[in-house]
Amino acid sequence: PDAVNRFFGNASFRCERGFPSFKEGNLIYVSQRNIDKRLISSDGFVALNSTIPVQYYGDRKPSVDSPIQVELYNYYPNVKYMLHGHVYVQGAPFTRNVVPCGALEEAEEIIALFPNPQTVNVAVNLKGHGSLLMVNDVRELEDIPYFPRPTPEVHEDYVRRRQQ
Repeated sequence: PDAVNRFFGNASFRCERGFPSFKEGNLIYVSQRNIDKRLISSDGFVALNSTIPVQYYGDRKPSVDSPIQVELYNYYPNVKYMLHGHVYVQGAPFTRNVVPCGALEEAEEIIALFPNPQTVNVAVNLKGHGSLLMVNDVRELEDIPYFPRPTPEVHEDYVRRRQQ
């Protein structure tokens, strides 16, 4: 969408064969922190273990959302790709609470909406943050009906917590 300045949050994958899909043990590949993701290549991804706390390899840091995605990959064994954007997806459910970026509570919110570990090919709106797509086939990431988040975005529960 043209009205969105920061569409891409991050991307990650764990796959089985052929570039860009490859699998090495329990590694997950997450986009590098603070890079332009519009034309990302394989060099823009950081390998990390599928453990909490996140352990990554090399000098480049992975996305701050890496712990959330590791948690979700561990819970949903059939999910192979995740795409996080700072926009919402039309028709997707919203998480219940606003959760700070990178907080593991976001994974708990998503699992509460989709408790079946066999879940794949879903979109979820992260209240106050954006959206997350979790898919088994990368082609499921095409033609998603995104819409911009309102500016400023104020959610009642956030305002209520700040007033307490």
